[in-house]
Formats: sequence, C-alpha cells, structure tokens
Amino acid sequence: GPGLYFNPQRSGAGFNLNEASNGQLIIEWYTYLEDDTPVWYLAQAARSGNQWTADLLQFRWNGSEASPTRVGIVVLTFIDSQTLAMSFRVNGESGTEQHISIGPEFDCAEGVDQTGLWFVQGAPGYGFSIQSGQVHINYLYDGFGFPRWVLGQSENMLVGVMELGQFSGFCPTCAIEDTSSQVVGLNDYIFDGEGGVIATDVVFVGSVPGQWLTGGELQNLTPVCAPASR
Repeated sequence: GPGLYFNPQRSGAGFNLNEASNGQLIIEWYTYLEDDTPVWYLAQAARSGNQWTADLLQFRWNGSEASPTRVGIVVLTFIDSQTLAMSFRVNGESGTEQHISIGPEFDCAEGVDQTGLWFVQGAPGYGFSIQSGQVHINYLYDGFGFPRWVLGQSENMLVGVMELGQFSGFCPTCAIEDTSSQVVGLNDYIFDGEGGVIATDVVFVGSVPGQWLTGGELQNLTPVCAPASR
C-alpha cells in the first residue's frame, strides 16, 4: 500500500511509495551518500503486475527549477500489502533489500489524511512526503543545488510548527553505522481536508552548505483518500 517503507535491518533511510491518478507509481528514496550526508532520488513508471521497474533520477536545482539526471534503476517486487523487495543500481553500485510498511492505517472516514506526495503549487522540483499528517519528509536542495532531505514528526496533523532534522547515515551499499540527526529548521503548516499551506526554513549544518526558505499553497499529487465533502 501507499506510504513510507523501510528496512528494519538498516534503519535510518527508506522510501515513500505513491500512486498518481494516472496509475503511475512514484517513489521518493531518501538515503545517504558515501560521505554520510543525505541525498534523495525519484522514480516513476506504470505498474504492471507484482513487479515494477523504473529509472532512478537525481535532480539538481538552479534556483528556480530542477533538472533530472538518470543515475540508475530500481525494481520493486510486491510480496504482500505490507512487504516488498527493492533492488537497485545507483552510480554503479547494486543491492537488494526487503522493506516493510511504516505507520498507521489510513482513516479516510475522517477526511483529514494527508498521506501522499505534495508540491507547492506553481513550484515543481521540490516537495514533501507526508505520512498520515504526522511525518514530513522535505525533498529540497542545498546551497549548490544538490538534492538533500530533512525529516520531522508531530502528533498534530492539521496545524503546527514541526522541527526538521538533518540526518547523517550510511549509503545503500555501505556497512551499517549509527545514524544521527540535528534540528536544522521548521515546517510551519496548516491543512484542511483538501489542501494546505506550508512554510519551510532550513539552515543546513556540517558539510552540507546553504539555506532553504520556501512557502506556499500545497497540492497533493497522490491522495490516498478522496477529498472531503463540503
């Protein structure tokens, strides 16, 4: 099903699985480089049967838009509704991991589930994976336009100020290390049953340069639940 997935044996990274209205599956893979700094990739393709294959793309930001480069390939094999295998080749390195679904079941009857991939309207190239309104993963860029991610959690789904952490961890084919995080910014957000408004302010730390400051009205490109009736 849609939402966040991770490998319990290699905790500290994962991916978000979404289905667009045209039947295309989209994953946003948040992981690390060999220098332990965060990086994200995106893949999108139509699903056919229990196996899905797509090019793995890495984006660069020029200040106003993002351009993709193919850096590998990813294959998902669906085992059951909560489990899948992920095989990948990225920048010449290959691996296979089993992943399980994270998070609560969806309650569409409440009409407030924000699970999905969100973008600021009129500003493609960066966005947010949101799990049941309680976990935000921001896909953004550092001062050189290189793709980075930060993550925050809150119990308030509809309105709040969420602290965002910059994480340090191990690359997909590297030996397991302890992961760590440092608070580097905030998401200030308000959601209703159909949309939301968010402002993000992040100042990266360590060897990751720059600041990310954006805001605007949000659109869910991959809603799990139908919009709430008015």
